[in-house]
Amino acid sequence: MDVSLLKKILIDNEATLITNSESANILREEGIEAQIISNGEEIELFDVKIKAIGEKHIEVYPGIDAGANTGYLINDHFFNPGDNYTIPNETVQILAMPAAGPWVKLSEAIDYALAVKPEKVFSVHDGMLINPGIIIPLATKVLSEHNIQFIDLKINQTTSL
Repeated sequence: MDVSLLKKILIDNEATLITNSESANILREEGIEAQIISNGEEIELFDVKIKAIGEKHIEVYPGIDAGANTGYLINDHFFNPGDNYTIPNETVQILAMPAAGPWVKLSEAIDYALAVKPEKVFSVHDGMLINPGIIIPLATKVLSEHNIQFIDLKINQTTSL
């Protein structure tokens, strides 16, 4: 969640943020209010029906708590599962398929889409394909706990090993 970007968006825009309690607490600390809906709950806002589905972020690495995750089903048609492969009990017409990340394997993403059986799919959570920066701190943290040094090789830069 990019709180600084949310603050910029909210400067000139009136919006109601819908999220889970963990994210709402982070936002509240930054002076941003949000409406909380939890797994299985539904709300209607400006003639848009929103249902919360799921509770936890998929495991990134054993022993690391990746926190809460809530997917949202919009108007019984569009589902964004966030950072999990939660399968909704409802029929989904359009699926936002998480396609890249420290917890994603492409074959699992495709299997997930096959399990949900939407009419249409588009990929999300694919920013790491452009900016793989999250890999470095995660790998560094886990490996350093086992006395293994992670070396970040840079493009067009000489590195001594």
